[in-house]
Amino acid sequence: MKYLFLLLTIFAFSTLFSQNTASISGRITVENKEMQQATIEILKTKYKTQTDSLGIYKIDNIPAGNYKFQISSLGLKTISKNIILK
Repeated sequence: MKYLFLLLTIFAFSTLFSQNTASISGRITVENKEMQQATIEILKTKYKTQTDSLGIYKIDNIPAGNYKFQISSLGLKTISKNIILK
């Protein structure tokens, strides 16, 4: 299988105030072009969003923990990664 799926994403994990919540944000590109309408999801939770016209996404108020993070888009290979939010 040949997928020319170059994924550039920047994760920004930050703790909000004194709560045990965090945010995830970044930018997704394919072959150095913004990826519109990619779905970003934290599996087995209610947290899900889509990229905007510039390939940027953000999910706020995520409780600390271990999660499986997934990026998918129609016609491209789905990518999953484990993440830890502190």
